[in-house]
Amino acid sequence: MYDEGEGVYWVVSLPVLGGSQEATWDAVQQNTVYAQDLSSNFKLNVPETLRVGTLDSLLELSDELVRDTAAIEGTCAKLRRQCLEHSHHSGTSASGRNGDHAFLDDTPDLKGEDALAVESFEWNEAKFPSNRPLKEAVERIMEGVHRTDDALKVKLSEYSSCKSNLAALTRKSAGSLAVREIGS
Repeated sequence: MYDEGEGVYWVVSLPVLGGSQEATWDAVQQNTVYAQDLSSNFKLNVPETLRVGTLDSLLELSDELVRDTAAIEGTCAKLRRQCLEHSHHSGTSASGRNGDHAFLDDTPDLKGEDALAVESFEWNEAKFPSNRPLKEAVERIMEGVHRTDDALKVKLSEYSSCKSNLAALTRKSAGSLAVREIGS
C-alpha cells in the first residue's frame, strides 16, 4: 500500500472469476468504480506464467525481499535528493512545473511521475522473460539498482570535484591581492 497524497495505492491479487481475467476486472470495476465510485483502478499486468520455482526458493526470495527493498528505496532516495538539490542550485524545476518540487521530497510517498509509473506499469518481457526463474528476474533488477547506485556515486564525485574547482577559481579571481596574480 502506498499513500499518494489524496489517495492510497493498494496492490491486490484476485482469483480469476469465470475463467477470464477480463470478467474479474469487469467485476472489480463494477463494484468499486461504477456502482459506488469508491476508487480508481489500474491493472498491474504481470505474466501468468512466472516461474517461481520451489517453495524453498520462493521463501528464500521472501527473506531477501527486506534487504532488496531497502537497497532500492535507498538508491531512489539518493536520486530524488540529488535531482532536488541540482534543480534547486541551478534554478530550474526538476518537475518542469515552475519550481514545484513537491514530488521530489524525501518522503516515501509516491508523487507525480511515480504515480504515473504505478498506474501504467507494463512487464518488460525482453528484460525479464517470464519463462526464466523469478530469482533471475530479482537478480537482474538488483544488478540494475547497484549499477545505478555506482554510477550515481561516480557522477556525484565528479560533480563535487567540479564544484570545488569552480569555488577555488571564483575565490582566486575575486580574492585580495594576496591570492591574485599580479598580471591579472
